[in-house]
Amino acid sequence: MKSLAGAGFSGTRWKAVEEIAISLAEEVAKSDPDGIDLVLFQCGHLESFENQSDERAVREIFRKVSPFGGTPLHLAVRYMVDRFICQKADIEPSFGIVLTDGVPDDEMAVVREIKRAADFMKAKSLPDETFTIWFIQVGDDPDGTRYLKLLDDKIESAVGFDLVDTTPVTELNGDIESMILKAIKD
Repeated sequence: MKSLAGAGFSGTRWKAVEEIAISLAEEVAKSDPDGIDLVLFQCGHLESFENQSDERAVREIFRKVSPFGGTPLHLAVRYMVDRFICQKADIEPSFGIVLTDGVPDDEMAVVREIKRAADFMKAKSLPDETFTIWFIQVGDDPDGTRYLKLLDDKIESAVGFDLVDTTPVTELNGDIESMILKAIKD
């Protein structure tokens, strides 16, 4: 996350993640005053910040937390899957966005968490569009690109649902709302 973000961003990948999180919080707050939950991890520790809806609060979180250590991506995916399973009393679609720059520490742990969501959906006879995880890759790590493409292309056949979408951050084009709708419908 300390490497340069690449095309379309000035500064580090971490700074790009902050800017995207601010955009997401503000966009989501237009239709959902609860805003977004930010889940950040460092050194195997996960910290969540629920109901973020404005730039000031998100900037403060990013001021206090900085990237360090590996990429325990499965912890963030587990958080989203747990929230999805706990909140399925209402039948509205659930949607999680993961901003990442590379390969997770445990690739199979991420797959197991996605499979857990699919197993829950099968048990409850929920439709495909009930839960989506959208991975946005910040930066251009080729191994990260390979892993995310594999998730996007192969997870459906492994778990029985198309739960994963991936997008390089360079394709966001500033229109977060349209990209969210596209990922949900895909």
